[in-house]
Amino acid sequence: NENIVTIQKCVDALEKGKFRDFWQLYVPTQALFADAVGFVEMVRLFIVSNLRDTFKNMPQGIFTQQLGLDNVSVVSFCDSNKFIEKIVDEVVVFASNEENQQK
Repeated sequence: NENIVTIQKCVDALEKGKFRDFWQLYVPTQALFADAVGFVEMVRLFIVSNLRDTFKNMPQGIFTQQLGLDNVSVVSFCDSNKFIEKIVDEVVVFASNEENQQK
């Protein structure tokens, strides 16, 4: 079944940290996920928590691509997300945690 193949490709992209690839697969097939209420929000939470655990900060343009956001929605997303400390000079600064600190 083509739908199952698409879903598996989306899962693989997320598991491998290929977040931009996920959005490229998801956008043209989003109707397939329409009944999953809150799906996009949970995917974005998964992605941002992974990014936060890996990086201290990230250029806003790359962050926007990773989260499948646009330049307007990225600001409101960051303002309302506990994993984001702030945006400064077009750099997204992640909230500090044990994983993203130098050891």
